[in-house]
Amino acid sequence: MNTLIKGLKVLTLTTVLAFAFQITGWATVFTVISASDGSSGPNTSCTLRYAMTTAVSGDFIEFAVPNTDRCYSNNVINFQPATALPALKGGVTIDGTTEIANIFGGVNPNNNGDPYAPIIMINGSLAGAVDGITLNGGNNVVRGLNIGAFNAASGNTSDIRINSSSNSVTGCYFGLNAAGTAAAAALNSGAPYSIYINSGSYNQIGGTNAGDRNDI
Repeated sequence: MNTLIKGLKVLTLTTVLAFAFQITGWATVFTVISASDGSSGPNTSCTLRYAMTTAVSGDFIEFAVPNTDRCYSNNVINFQPATALPALKGGVTIDGTTEIANIFGGVNPNNNGDPYAPIIMINGSLAGAVDGITLNGGNNVVRGLNIGAFNAASGNTSDIRINSSSNSVTGCYFGLNAAGTAAAAALNSGAPYSIYINSGSYNQIGGTNAGDRNDI
């Protein structure tokens, strides 16, 4: 009797764990700690490229790049990918606002009249004729980035390209200077579209809250 009960307990625990895995997928938080364009890993403290390559549905990409990083200047972290960034596979969140919480104690150092100004800048001027961030698979979230200068490979090239449904793009700047007060030449010389919805439906661009608006 004891053996049967013990076996039943093990079976029940295994079933619960298997069910939990199906529900949560054991979501991983990737923490970007360097503005380097390398693909360093294989742990969760990594570069943006590694995080975007590895993240799967349910995963979260946050930022904690020290203000001593060589790419930190004028209150922003400047990422310059040398080639196309990996497309998001679906169900992945990239949240640039986490840099402010993780490094600056929740006080935005880039607040020049806009308390929601992004501190994470992704400059595509070195990446070649590619799209910026591509959203595949659906249910991706992009929040709090300043994106621009991805060069036009064709008339439909964009800083963010959406190839799926139910994605969210909020709190971003496109082609603007760090303060969001004017176009930035360094970020405004590339793709003809800031956001290009190639396919999909129910995509959220911006929102009703002040921090959710996208500035172009």
